[in-house]
Amino acid sequence: MATRSDTPYYQSLYVGGGIASGSNDGTWLGYRHPDWQKNWLKWVYARDVYTGEVCDPGKIGSYLIRKGTGETLAAYFERLALADFTSHFGVCADALAGMLFHTEDDANRTFGALGDKEDASSVAGALWRNANGKNTGYATIWKQLGIEFVITHCHWVTVDVVHGSPSIILVEPERVVDWTEDEHGLAEVKVCEAAQVRRGVMSEPEVVEQYVVYTREGWQRYRSVQDKGGKATVVAVGEPGFYRYEDAAGHPSLPIFRVELPLKRNLGYPLAKKNVAIFNKESERDFQLRNGAFAKLFLAADDEMYKKLSKQMADGWFTIQEDPTISKSHRFDAPPTASVETASKVLDQKVEHFWRTFFREYADSAQEKTATEVRQDVSSGVGAFLQMLRAGLDDAENQTLWRLEQAVHPNDRSKWFQAKVERDDNFQPLNIDEEIERLRLRYLGQTTPVPASRAALKEVVRQILVWDGIAPNDKELDAAVDNHILLQTKELFAELPLPPATKAQLTVAWASRLGVQVDVAEAQRIAESEQQSKELLTQPFGLPPGEPGPEKPEPTPSAPEPTKAEPSRGTTRIKRDGEGGYVVERGS
Repeated sequence: MATRSDTPYYQSLYVGGGIASGSNDGTWLGYRHPDWQKNWLKWVYARDVYTGEVCDPGKIGSYLIRKGTGETLAAYFERLALADFTSHFGVCADALAGMLFHTEDDANRTFGALGDKEDASSVAGALWRNANGKNTGYATIWKQLGIEFVITHCHWVTVDVVHGSPSIILVEPERVVDWTEDEHGLAEVKVCEAAQVRRGVMSEPEVVEQYVVYTREGWQRYRSVQDKGGKATVVAVGEPGFYRYEDAAGHPSLPIFRVELPLKRNLGYPLAKKNVAIFNKESERDFQLRNGAFAKLFLAADDEMYKKLSKQMADGWFTIQEDPTISKSHRFDAPPTASVETASKVLDQKVEHFWRTFFREYADSAQEKTATEVRQDVSSGVGAFLQMLRAGLDDAENQTLWRLEQAVHPNDRSKWFQAKVERDDNFQPLNIDEEIERLRLRYLGQTTPVPASRAALKEVVRQILVWDGIAPNDKELDAAVDNHILLQTKELFAELPLPPATKAQLTVAWASRLGVQVDVAEAQRIAESEQQSKELLTQPFGLPPGEPGPEKPEPTPSAPEPTKAEPSRGTTRIKRDGEGGYVVERGS
């Protein structure tokens, strides 16, 4: 039976019963840092809301609250069983982290002496494929950390070396229960673990609470045990580990470090509480609808008539007889819905307010807007948060990288502090269609299509057909693409100085693509005729080569010959007549 839990599951799993309230077993393992005591329940609360653990049967009573008056236990348990949780907080956290990481490919990242991420044999290549020993990629680790920042505002990162292979471990702040600091930063850190102790599948598992203590010289695991008298003592578990890390100033450092989102306020907890408030409102509204679906009938009848009608209802009758003197017409009664409509409106307003609170411009950007409007919203609101998230991630990764360099090259200081990362700060959404069109106009002009191979053009046409709901056929698609290419080159055929035989072959091929039969010999004859016409039109004025010119007319006898005649300066032109012959025109 579900009951309200005073403390979430982390208390029993990680910190033991009663420790959060100040009591412990009397050993130093029970000490808690004041910052942890102040915030750990908030971290657990926000994480439960993000993951949806609020619906877990053992936890839902901590989040879905029973009404203090007027709600029976039976009705409350019914609400618990029908609770429908919507993780607005989780969706917003994932989306904000996704907006940051859509520019991850543009990050300026250098691995230095760690090698190349493309080289699987190098340290960087191995980390890129498996950063934590659980096949989680290097880039995925930082995406997970980005979401953790939104949930808990802070996190811990550990650089571990197992059998010579470095790994990156993210540690929840709920587990880092105590630490000390001095003028050079962290001096000691105590991390709580829930270790499963069993010898095999034939033995019952036991969860044992133990702690890892990190110092600047090394680490050691500890566990609390009780002697025969019931007194608790701390014993070391396993062999200690040793290391040495130095910061840029040369001071000794720990392999574990804390990173925070550079915002003064904790983002996750208040929004998680707001999501739980919406969860309760949804449950109340849904329960009203459920009650409305099971109408209660009020019978205006004396005892005898009431017994008769009750028996009819018990037998499954859907109709009820009513006194005709009271009601003059048949009717059907249903519960009023005004309260449900009011509850729905209030709930819708709360959901909208939640999304606006989770950085107002992010909610606006989720609506249908132009790319320009979205870019303005991002730069004015959510972009400010993403800048903080980017700064926290860069700080965490850079601290990790210099520890990795020292873990891999402990004795070669020349290879330290080379690796670094700086993420892009442009979070504007990229409109691919606009970008393609901008580049096409700049480099190809207004009307020139983007040049593409036949195979590429075929894939483009295939994608268009799929989007339009048309099943593409490979054979027909090949023919259609080839027809398109031939049509695009039709005008080019007329301009190229092709031999008649080649032009005839192209004409036959082009016509056959369109389903028209053309005789090859006839096409070649037409091509040769056109070629001769072109050659004739390109000749200079005058008779064609080899043709005799017209005879000169005899001089008139009556005309005396000039004694000293100058040469005639008249002009003679020869041109074609309309019947294929030539005529001679003279002019002065």
